[in-house]
Amino acid sequence: MFDLCLREALRNRPDYVGTPISYKSFRLICDKNRWDRRGIHLEKFTYDVIESARQGKALKKDSIIMFDYDNRDPITSSARIKILEDE
Repeated sequence: MFDLCLREALRNRPDYVGTPISYKSFRLICDKNRWDRRGIHLEKFTYDVIESARQGKALKKDSIIMFDYDNRDPITSSARIKILEDE
């Protein structure tokens, strides 16, 4: 799911992923951080995807990752990410 969100703003959510963050939670997190809600996506993960990739083993840790599609990497076209603690 991380790779899917990193590359493109999904229009349809795959069935195997589970339920998304509620819109109310999305709004609260965006308002708290003073983010414009357009162009971003929040996804909840139960594993630390960044550290798990570095170490090569799954590390459990609840977190929320913000994908910013308005500020993409110019070379890879990947969304900018910000990791939030589970809120």
